[in-house]
Amino acid sequence: MKSIYRNMALCGRAMIMLLMLVLSIGAMNASAQVTGTVVDPEGEPLTGATIMVVGTSVGTSADFDGNFSINAKSGQSLRVSSVGYETTVVKVDSENHIDIVLKENSTVLQDVVVVGYGTMEKKRVTSSITSIKGDNLISGLGGSTIATALQGKVSGLTISGSASPNASNGYQLRGVASVNAGKGPLVVIDGVPGGDLRIINQEDIESIDVLKDASAGAIYGTRAAAGVILVTTKRAKEGKTQVTYSMELSTESVRKHLDLLSSQEYTEYGLGQDYGYDTDWYKQLTNDHPFSQRHSLAINGGTKNLQLYSSFVYSDQKGIVIGDGRKDYSARLNGRYTMWDGRVEIGVRTQFREADRDNRTGSYSFQQALTLNPTIPMMNPEAPAKYNVSGYGLGSTTWNPVADIMLKKFDGKDKWFLGDATLKVTILDGLWIQGTMGIDQRQYQKYEYYNFEHRNSVTGNKRGKASHSFSKTDNKSFEAYATFMRDFNRKHRFDAVVGWSFWETNGEAFSMSNANFSVDGLGPWDMSAGTDLKDGEADMSSSKDPRERLISVFGRANYSFDDRYMFTASYRREGSSKFGPRNRWGDFWSVSGGMAYLAREVHGKSDLD
Repeated sequence: MKSIYRNMALCGRAMIMLLMLVLSIGAMNASAQVTGTVVDPEGEPLTGATIMVVGTSVGTSADFDGNFSINAKSGQSLRVSSVGYETTVVKVDSENHIDIVLKENSTVLQDVVVVGYGTMEKKRVTSSITSIKGDNLISGLGGSTIATALQGKVSGLTISGSASPNASNGYQLRGVASVNAGKGPLVVIDGVPGGDLRIINQEDIESIDVLKDASAGAIYGTRAAAGVILVTTKRAKEGKTQVTYSMELSTESVRKHLDLLSSQEYTEYGLGQDYGYDTDWYKQLTNDHPFSQRHSLAINGGTKNLQLYSSFVYSDQKGIVIGDGRKDYSARLNGRYTMWDGRVEIGVRTQFREADRDNRTGSYSFQQALTLNPTIPMMNPEAPAKYNVSGYGLGSTTWNPVADIMLKKFDGKDKWFLGDATLKVTILDGLWIQGTMGIDQRQYQKYEYYNFEHRNSVTGNKRGKASHSFSKTDNKSFEAYATFMRDFNRKHRFDAVVGWSFWETNGEAFSMSNANFSVDGLGPWDMSAGTDLKDGEADMSSSKDPRERLISVFGRANYSFDDRYMFTASYRREGSSKFGPRNRWGDFWSVSGGMAYLAREVHGKSDLD
């Protein structure tokens, strides 16, 4: 009997061990969440790096800090890649966290990057610079602005904004730069400082170079405290005329509607009075599959001495929210003329852009829609062709968000003009001088009108309200510098630049408003007819910004030995009219160095072995 019990116990233990073995095998085959970080050789996070499970379609991307999380089984491999870096494959083991360092692509090191007042081969750069070619920018309507095209491309660059066609974007590269909360990096477009990224079309971009650290941006002085973004547009090329056309068509939809109470549920819970209607306020505020389109035409070509590049872009974007859309018209012309065997070069680049904005959407429209009684009618029951603005459940703290948009007119016009002319003269081989004059003009006009039946008119006891506003900014810049470049004995390379810079900005603004008109259909185009002007209640204001000037001298020297040891020093002395006579000038300098570890064959083996 005891032997029977002993055998039963042994069988029980065997079954338990077998069950534990099955469970352990199942755990090994089950997918687990693997986390990790992706950084460059300097430890900087690689925002937007792509992580894929080899042999599957499972993938993710690294966040702002280079962190990622992905489901993978032990024994599977992860392929990690990022623009400008070598792709690497790592194996998933029992550890659930992996730290990955991507090496720079050796081919990319041969590329030429744009630095302050010149270019350098990337392998000789000793500061932190990220270079993105225009072909690597995100294409498609969703990436039709520089802000969306740059998302995830530059580690440390934070871009704020929304998906609205009229959203404005903010850029932060090196934190807050002043006590006035200035945080935007300096934008330099084709050598003209103080540019606006909104004017540029991504099809016209040759490259974007981001100077991230102090040593790279010091040559630009005070304005480089938050970093520098250098944009180079496409140059005209010699050859037969080439015409490129692209078209983008898209539509949008709300992926998931919020689950709100129906009118029946609202009354059953006793949350408010039943007005007898069933209104989905959230759905009424959204467009049903809005259609957007974008067309781009580029023409490029020329002779040996004269080359031209031109582009034309038209886009019509409709937002997912009613009363949110914009149309853009843009044209660019880049020309280059050389003479005397290329020793004299004249370059001209111009860009014009206009954005017509419809931006009637209120900041609290959706907040009102989510809390509004769904039994309230959207249209007036006594006049079905008119919106319900007052009464029928609407009062001082509740309003009809659809009528708030549809009974308002908004016409905003943004205009930009950017132009520069450059003269470059080669004195000797390796020695040339260059001068650039740039003009940057920005203008904004806005016209608003509130219908007689709009909430603002009804509550204010006015027959409509109209306003006009106008602002203009003019920037001018003049820069001249000389560049010297020479190689000695194929081992030593030295280049230097010295120059002078001048920049000036002026701004002005004007606005006026009036209300209580006799005719509704004219909108904001009969400002003198409103009685508020006669009653002393109309508004009018104007302003002019004080002229601001920057004058500076600068210089930079680079030395490299055998492409292994590099040294760079830069200096800028800058004077600003923003400061008093005793504190008007400041010195900005930087010194940086680096050493490249190169793999060489020694007796058939690599240094890296």
